[in-house]
Amino acid sequence: PASEPRLSARPPQGAPDLAPEGKKPASTRNRAATSAVGGINVDEATLGFGQAALDLKLATGQQLREAMLIKRAYEQSSGRVPTLGDILITLGFINRDQMTRILRHQEIFGIATKIPGFTIVEKIGQGAMGTVYKAKQVRLDRWVAIKILSPELAANEKARTRFIAEARVAARLNHPNIITGIDAGEVEDLCYFAMEYVEGETVQRLIEQRGPFDEMIALTIVSQIAQALDHASTHSLVHRDIKPDNIMLNKEQNAKLLDLGLAKIMLGDRPSSDTQGMAVGTPNYISPEQAMGWSEIDIRADIYSLGGTFYTMLTGQTPYTGPSQVVMYRHIHEPPPDVRAIRSDVSQFTVDLCAWMMAKQREYRPQSPRHLLDRLNEALGMSQGNASSHSAMNAPAHLQQSSGQVPAYPYGQPQQQEFQQSQQEQADPRRLPRKRRRNYGAGW
Repeated sequence: PASEPRLSARPPQGAPDLAPEGKKPASTRNRAATSAVGGINVDEATLGFGQAALDLKLATGQQLREAMLIKRAYEQSSGRVPTLGDILITLGFINRDQMTRILRHQEIFGIATKIPGFTIVEKIGQGAMGTVYKAKQVRLDRWVAIKILSPELAANEKARTRFIAEARVAARLNHPNIITGIDAGEVEDLCYFAMEYVEGETVQRLIEQRGPFDEMIALTIVSQIAQALDHASTHSLVHRDIKPDNIMLNKEQNAKLLDLGLAKIMLGDRPSSDTQGMAVGTPNYISPEQAMGWSEIDIRADIYSLGGTFYTMLTGQTPYTGPSQVVMYRHIHEPPPDVRAIRSDVSQFTVDLCAWMMAKQREYRPQSPRHLLDRLNEALGMSQGNASSHSAMNAPAHLQQSSGQVPAYPYGQPQQQEFQQSQQEQADPRRLPRKRRRNYGAGW
């Protein structure tokens, strides 16, 4: 923009560019950049950017020194101070894409060796709870994934304590369809959970790339995740965020349940913490009881979310559409969508199974993952003992019609005829009384 100061290749005459005598750099991590710029007084973040540029061999020491002299001159004058990256771009030493690479490397560099025993090498994902990195476990020379709690949550002592407690419980799980936990703890200002690194694609990514799944493959994935939930429930864990993004198919095409970051520890029949009035989960796959902010969430909420994921695998679409508030309202009030309205080739067994899993009242869903598996194993022609080793991409060629039908339980919705509206019609949460809206979370 015309109002911004024009960058010059030389600093203004007389501008001080050297650090006061005897001043030392704040960190020893940026030794190469410190050496390259000599005694120029720059902040730690700028020095870190320069170090990252040197690490990636995108700039030379002489180029860094020239750019830092210009930046130092701008700091002594009035007006906007450009970043070191902006100056390097203006001088023609790097381009915008290269600056993005440098910034990513700088982020990793700041935490690369903070967690004892691990070296972080790259960022592989980010969500509301935190960021996931690929790292090398030094002693065992193997790749792992490390989830680091977001700074905002890490600053909250209650959130930090709960994250570590739940991560440690999750690390005790040992099941072929659950990502294996390795370590959890706190180091300086970082709260982390180290886990197995899996090469593969998420179900969501595969749907985006290839479209809906074959019916038998979808059934097999649901069976494997149901087994994962069955194992988690024996350790008093409810996942609370089952969705296509949290299920991965590895190289052997077996399903793995990811991200136990929202997992909740259950104490007997009650949750470990009170979340009354808060809607916890992903709106597109959230159970009605989660959408209403119930505190007593159990494994049947995961079964509902798995049913919504099952629907997406079969149709390529989410069960309900609209803004988040409207979607949660529809989860609470509208009957499960009909798979055959989008895909007519799906068997009646699968249609009924999906509707059963997504019953509005949890009393009408499968009451446990084992309850669900009994039906799934019949359909897949497998015994309970060999289901988990069955690859999703090598499912039986057809659905056994002799397996019987899923129980035709009602949706559990009072005055059900009121909700037989068009799937295109969006429900309006504003129809709810004010008092009820407050209990549904998400600002209702």
